[in-house]
This record gives sequence, structure tokens and C-alpha cells, in this order.
Amino acid sequence: MEPVEQHVLSQMRNEGPTTKSYVDLLLASRIVGSPQLYQQAVQGLIASTPKPSLAQEKQIGLDAYYAVMSADPQSPNGKLWVHCDGHSTQSPGNCSVCHEYIK
Repeated sequence: MEPVEQHVLSQMRNEGPTTKSYVDLLLASRIVGSPQLYQQAVQGLIASTPKPSLAQEKQIGLDAYYAVMSADPQSPNGKLWVHCDGHSTQSPGNCSVCHEYIK
């Protein structure tokens, strides 16, 4: 993991696992260009309570908001949201549109 990614994660840990901290992590993941941080943020938002507000949706974008709101928080471990140029699907395999794998 890159030093920038480690710094972003340490800042989030200082705040604690809240909806706001996961929204901030998602925004930071886009700034530093880190798919790993993006996945952690989306998974954290899926498990978080309360869910992101509509104001936070405007920050994270419709594709991430939809992924969070439509996900089953009880989904089995090992399944990640595959995000690739606006396509989101929950699977352990790949996006059916661009065929990128996330394991």
C-alpha cells in the first residue's frame, strides 16, 4: 500500500468507523486514485448505520450511492463491489460489461 493510502486510512481510523468517515474515505480514494480505498469505503458504507444521506450522495456520486443502498449488508465475505467506469455489480468474479476482476 502506498504511503498516501496509509495516511488516508490512519486519518479515518482516528475519526472512527462512521458514515461520514467512510464518505470521506471514498472521496479521498478518488483523489489519490486508489481502487483499494474505494472498495474499503463502499464496503464500510454498506455495513454502516445510518446510510448516507442525500447530501452525502451528492458528494459520493450516484453510482456509489446506488451500490451502497442496493447492497445486502448480510452478503457473504469475499464479494466485493466491482466498480469500473460507471458499472457496478456485486460478485466475486467480474463486471459483465468490462470484465475486470476483483478478488
